[in-house]
Amino acid sequence: PARAPRMGGGGRGQAEGKGRKPRPQLEEHVKETVRRCVRKSLTLFARVVTGKWDPRFNEIEVTALMEMNAFIHRMRSLHPWIQEGGGAGIFDLDKREDIKQKLPKSFLKNLPCELRVSLGWDTDMTDIDLHVFEPSGEEASYNNQNTRIGGRVSRDFTQGYGPEEYVIKSALGGEYIIKAKYYASHREDFSGATTLLLRLTTDFGHHLNERTKVVALRLNKNKEMVQVGSINIPKKPWQNEQ
Repeated sequence: PARAPRMGGGGRGQAEGKGRKPRPQLEEHVKETVRRCVRKSLTLFARVVTGKWDPRFNEIEVTALMEMNAFIHRMRSLHPWIQEGGGAGIFDLDKREDIKQKLPKSFLKNLPCELRVSLGWDTDMTDIDLHVFEPSGEEASYNNQNTRIGGRVSRDFTQGYGPEEYVIKSALGGEYIIKAKYYASHREDFSGATTLLLRLTTDFGHHLNERTKVVALRLNKNKEMVQVGSINIPKKPWQNEQ
């Protein structure tokens, strides 16, 4: 009986005999795919940062801008070839013709921080408050947004999906305890429950050292304050001297 033809149109002999070099072609194909994905991602980031949103999403552009600049820094540092060939100008969001509303160049700056805490949830019209207890003993929250050691809490999201965030550029060494208070739900369904998603990131914006821990937790009771995570930051040399 006739032997079925091999898939691919040839075997090892054909590939070597004719001097075929598929690897460089495949590599360039992959690079171009990555460039398209990065370009699309930055277009969506820019749309969030410059767009007009429902009032319950106010300041979501601040979170998106911080994420976008860290993403640009990571891509530039780890994959410099993205800017070659068809990727020329891909990160110039103040000039790109495919972006309707250009971002001022002053906005395009990575803002690294030693600790970033982000708390979001999966139900609309819900109010969950982020509370961070610093090693100094001070509590950071919506009613104490700026702490003595430099911590900063974002605006209080009383509707929508969050996120509420805590950032500190140079963190005091010690334990940071993160709690969430399920303050209220303004929805008309009967479940009364929501799932929160906590992201604890150290060395945010430093692509080689950045580490993220994710915690998911289901909350059922209004007014409930629960601990959702904690993280230890190594003490600075000057702290050990005290």
